[in-house]
Amino acid sequence: MRPDADQTCQTTQCWLSVPSCCSPDRELCPVNTGLYISTGFGVLSLLLAVAGGIIAWTRYKMNVKVWLYSHGVTWVKEKDIDRDKVFDAFISFSYKDQDLVIPVLIEVIEEKDPNIRLCLHYKHFLPGEFIQRNIMRAVECSKRTVLVLSRNFLESEWCLLEFNAAHVQALKDHVPRIIVIKLADLPKDDELPKEIQLYLNSTTYLTWGEKHFWNKLLYILPRSQAIQKPKTRDNAGLQIPMTDFYA
Repeated sequence: MRPDADQTCQTTQCWLSVPSCCSPDRELCPVNTGLYISTGFGVLSLLLAVAGGIIAWTRYKMNVKVWLYSHGVTWVKEKDIDRDKVFDAFISFSYKDQDLVIPVLIEVIEEKDPNIRLCLHYKHFLPGEFIQRNIMRAVECSKRTVLVLSRNFLESEWCLLEFNAAHVQALKDHVPRIIVIKLADLPKDDELPKEIQLYLNSTTYLTWGEKHFWNKLLYILPRSQAIQKPKTRDNAGLQIPMTDFYA
């Protein structure tokens, strides 16, 4: 453009023809800095929102999945919620029933399917730790809690605490966490604690010795990926490091 040529600028309302000698180009056709600022601010806000979303998802991913699963979002699977759980099942029973539970129930489960990881009082409860904390950690770290329901179970304060902890966890996750095995020595239904009565009346349970008992139990128990079962007799089943249980 020649120095003496007129310049034409567009305003919001009309075109203006101004001699070039009157004012520099920048003053004749000013840059819309407000547009650039608002665009830059919008891009920056978007980047911050994306970064914040990534950080929030990384930190609260499990809580988000639990909420979505409990609200019927089908692409969120139960296995996603339980991915970080150490055990497949916590076996809750009275020590007075251990002659039945340990050599029969537990050993048969471990023999029939070594991929089922069991949490057991005598293996995984930390000595010197409060019993309540041991129970809460066992329930939280297990995909299911198997209750061996007997008269001895009902008379045990700690067994009832294990039932309540598992029931609360099931309500919290909106996932059926409890598997009940009824022994034959239970009192009549109307003599059971009210919470136990309500639970038995609203869910399906197994009765010890019923037809196809083992097939039914093994079918409903979750299992982890294939693992190598320890070969020593004293350490039958999977041994979970205590650092994993109490991390």
